[in-house]
Amino acid sequence: MANAKIKNVINDFLPDKIFDAHAHLYDKASVVDEAESFTLERYRKELSKIFGDREILANIFPLPTKKVVLAEDDSVLRLTDEFLYRELGKEPSNVGEILVLPNESEESILSRMKTSQICGFKPYHLLNTAEATMQLDVEDYLPESAFSVADKLGKVITLHLVKDQALSDENNLNYIMKMAKKYPNAKLILAHAARGFASWTTVESVDKIKHLDNVWYDLSSICESPAIFQIIKKCGTSRVIWGSDYPVCNIVGKVISIADKFYWIDKNINHEIAKDIELLNVSEENILAVRQASIMLDLTKKDIEDIFYNNAKRLLIDKK
Repeated sequence: MANAKIKNVINDFLPDKIFDAHAHLYDKASVVDEAESFTLERYRKELSKIFGDREILANIFPLPTKKVVLAEDDSVLRLTDEFLYRELGKEPSNVGEILVLPNESEESILSRMKTSQICGFKPYHLLNTAEATMQLDVEDYLPESAFSVADKLGKVITLHLVKDQALSDENNLNYIMKMAKKYPNAKLILAHAARGFASWTTVESVDKIKHLDNVWYDLSSICESPAIFQIIKKCGTSRVIWGSDYPVCNIVGKVISIADKFYWIDKNINHEIAKDIELLNVSEENILAVRQASIMLDLTKKDIEDIFYNNAKRLLIDKK
């Protein structure tokens, strides 16, 4: 299909309203000095290229980087908070999640929640001071205090799993089952289809946690259908939400499963077969993957509206 036809396919598939449950906005001062700033105005402009004039609500995160924890004090963390609150203040209909640090106390987390627009917490492996973080156990970067606060206040935690096997890693699975049962009023969102970039990791394991009603799944940046298909097949549509992973969604290319790993194809692809391919960006590839899974699962128009809007609104706003 030519790209113009693909864009029409995407437009016809999407519902009239969108809730982006996974978007990063950040100021260059809180990331690295030479980085660009990604404001709400820029976000709106860039997503309109795909969504047109559709209504879009957003769940906004700061960008979690090493700069936050390598600072001598909490000055960078304060900058991320201040920027988040400025962006949330522009549109009171949006919500956001504050970063949480690996050893942060309940008191500290509560003191940083400055508005009812804060719907939850965003831990991340890079917020651990270790030099290498991709093989960390979840408890090494997600403090139990965040679960305790989320449980008491009915908030969410958006978790990006690490380790090579992601959801299929035994420690990750056991942790999710333990914490979901211990804190039933906290909602755990497993980002990127439980980080199912290597699709087998989700396909082979999501059945083991399908019974956990407080575990949700966002589909952000997943560019192949198997992990999406399996989550919906095993868990239904009611705990599945869509997210852009902005600004990652602007990357030209896609992430694909290869053997037992995954690989990012980008605009620098150099292969004879690919020379005539006009690559899409990650958000377009992601929506096409959701569409493909929806077709194979015979999802209804209402199912698709739930995934792209209703479920996130129910989770992040209606029960805030």
